[in-house]
Amino acid sequence: LATGMAALALLAGFALAGILRPHWSLELDRYGVGVFLLFGLAAGIVRARQGCVTARLYLVAIGVFFVLGGVAISLTGLGQIHTLYVEHVGLLAVAVPGLHAVDRRLSRVVVGIVLQLVNAFFVVIVGALTVEGDARLEDIYQCSQVGGGALMAVFPGEFTQSECQTMINYLTRNKMPSLLEAGLPDGVINFIPGPGSRVGDPVLDDPRLAGIHFTGSTEVFQKMWTTVGQNIRQYRAYPRIVGETGGKDYVFVHESADIDETVTALVRGAFEYQGQKCSAASRAYIPDSIWPQIREKYVAEVQSIKMGDIEDFSNFMGAVIDKAAFRNITGYIDFAAQSSEAEIITGGKYDDSTGYFIEPTTIVTTNPDFKTMVEEVFGPVLTIFVYKAEQYEAALRACDTTSPYALTGAIFARKRSAIVLAREILTHNAGNFYINDKPTGAVVGQQPFGGSRASGTNDKAGSALNLLRWVSVRTIKESFLPPKDYRYPHMGGDTD
Repeated sequence: LATGMAALALLAGFALAGILRPHWSLELDRYGVGVFLLFGLAAGIVRARQGCVTARLYLVAIGVFFVLGGVAISLTGLGQIHTLYVEHVGLLAVAVPGLHAVDRRLSRVVVGIVLQLVNAFFVVIVGALTVEGDARLEDIYQCSQVGGGALMAVFPGEFTQSECQTMINYLTRNKMPSLLEAGLPDGVINFIPGPGSRVGDPVLDDPRLAGIHFTGSTEVFQKMWTTVGQNIRQYRAYPRIVGETGGKDYVFVHESADIDETVTALVRGAFEYQGQKCSAASRAYIPDSIWPQIREKYVAEVQSIKMGDIEDFSNFMGAVIDKAAFRNITGYIDFAAQSSEAEIITGGKYDDSTGYFIEPTTIVTTNPDFKTMVEEVFGPVLTIFVYKAEQYEAALRACDTTSPYALTGAIFARKRSAIVLAREILTHNAGNFYINDKPTGAVVGQQPFGGSRASGTNDKAGSALNLLRWVSVRTIKESFLPPKDYRYPHMGGDTD
């Protein structure tokens, strides 16, 4: 009952947000929403077993909280072109477990400045943890030293002006007053809008740099790593470097796969959130023995996709994030349209007159090394290579070596031996490997996320594994009966 009320209230809040959005700026802490959900479920159990009046009041409260939560979350989702389902998944994935996994008696936070850089969908963080000496970076931010605490500055990366303003309003009006009231010292958190390149370079040159946590392009990450290498002699300690850069994620299909399940995974994996996820399905390998059946159903499904304003819940897709993304994605589409090695079987059209809309585009290529099979597109474009069914193993090895990335991948098959073979051959080309499921939608705390090769350092964001990268283990030994003679027993003479 509590869950049902919460879901209905969330939908009501999402609808109400469309009315309030032009006049009201509100965001409710998502952790609080999660607590409200647990609170409501507990109340439902009490209500079912005891029928008490208090439980009824709890259920009413949870309904009100979720209406407000729906409004708040919707305002954020509408700004980032999330559909209702995508925003719902994000709501369920916000909790980061594992914070209790570090024994403070054995571990210390890393000493120095930790720089976090992320792309336009997130924020940028600079923090100095357990600061030694002067904690000021005059050219970047002004802050006060916090003995034994944390020093942190937060600012957007390549955000749009509206996104920056929204983040500024949220932090200055909602978060910061609450934190200061709770006892957070002035200067511990500093919010500074600005591009990552402008504020990041001075940090990389600072001797106190202790680490980098990066999300963005492979090119930028490699440039930062090179800079750290060049500056290595000037740092007080070896900086820890963690990065998630990109992916060329795949769906590999065996001839024993279920047709309907495969098609659904391809459509959702490639076109949900307009393919603007580093885990989105961007290439697919399909055997010729079942390609005709898959193609017929797949084309029909893609053609049924509605695209438009996400405030219309019947739309599956919205616009891509900005003009730069629009130009980049359409460049790949134009390249395929002019190539003799490719055929566009869905989409291929785009229009930026009322928004940056790109049709869900599917390219079928005869070349397994075709440009859109290798390079990250980061948009609603899926490229399919049809392989000969009897060359399953060879196709797996081609999948393993075609792209430099190794973030996510999926295998669809009912034959267990085919799954086992794929899992073995593709061991190192997907940090998150899915069996009979789309290669996207990892839930924080359930599926720690990250990849290797050109996709990053595979430190699994959203898990204790990542948290441990930012602590320095300290081993302490205390002896209660220290020896009083350097001689050992086998040496003869009196020893302790």
